[in-house]
Amino acid sequence: MIPNFRIETNGRDLTEAVRSRLLKLTVKDEASWKSDAMTLELIDDGIEWPKAGQEFSVALGYDNVLTSVGRFATKHVGVAMDGKRIVKIEAAAMEQSSSLKSQREQSWDGTTLGAIAEEIVRRNQLKPAIFDELKSIAIEHEDQTESDLAFLCRLGRRHDLTVKVSGRYLMLTPADKSGANPDGTIPVIRIEKPIRFEYSGDQTQRYTGVRAYWYDNEAGEKRYVMYGKDGVVLELEYNKITEVGARKAAEAKFREVVRKGKTLTLTVPGNVQLAAERKIDVRGLGPGIDSEWVIKSVEHSIDGAGFQSNLECSIDGSRDELSKL
Repeated sequence: MIPNFRIETNGRDLTEAVRSRLLKLTVKDEASWKSDAMTLELIDDGIEWPKAGQEFSVALGYDNVLTSVGRFATKHVGVAMDGKRIVKIEAAAMEQSSSLKSQREQSWDGTTLGAIAEEIVRRNQLKPAIFDELKSIAIEHEDQTESDLAFLCRLGRRHDLTVKVSGRYLMLTPADKSGANPDGTIPVIRIEKPIRFEYSGDQTQRYTGVRAYWYDNEAGEKRYVMYGKDGVVLELEYNKITEVGARKAAEAKFREVVRKGKTLTLTVPGNVQLAAERKIDVRGLGPGIDSEWVIKSVEHSIDGAGFQSNLECSIDGSRDELSKL
């Protein structure tokens, strides 16, 4: 199979013009609210530089089987000399709704996560892709003083869910179902022989539980709930309004610290099916590494060395230590 790509702008196919000058094409897919990006490094032999905001559509793959990896708008153009003159074009993923990142002030009372998401989807002219189990999460009171996207990400951290804007869709997904299809199925890609890998496991701060506080109005005193076990316990400094809210916060935080305890980077043959939030099943790398991992970011690159995908992963927080509770 021969690595291949396609680049178009304003209805024009630039693929062959780019191919003859290409040093490196990189597309990075980030998790959650972070913007995806594209970088082109070309031999500058008098080619016309793109204008600010000029749009590019990019597809990657092998032979004639290519998959779209996004639309990008030019943000920065630079030039350097390293034996030959090189132009570097940096572009960010097209924002479907600038209002999604605009500052807002709003109070939400006696509602649900589903209702909040539906309202944010409506006013930002997006389409919802929300797991049913998330829609009924009760939100007693929240003061929004940030953008819609930042607000949803804050709720996401509290309830252990991921927030992603892709195309025209706003997606809310339970963290333990990262990368799931709309029908709820969770595709898992198996990786056995990476080109290279690096693993890091935090052995110094293995939390066994999280304690979150709430205020009991009837008793007139502060109480707490614990998720996990006694031992090395992480305490949440802020108070929750109810016992249920505190329990959910403790569970979400424990899942977060489990995922942060282990990291894995992998370089594998180029595969556009590898994307942020997708799950991979790693085998053959040894105890503590062989497990299901969640891709936090992936960088696809095509250059003189071929087509490779570089992955940054965290442990699947729904498994591992969580399965021992």
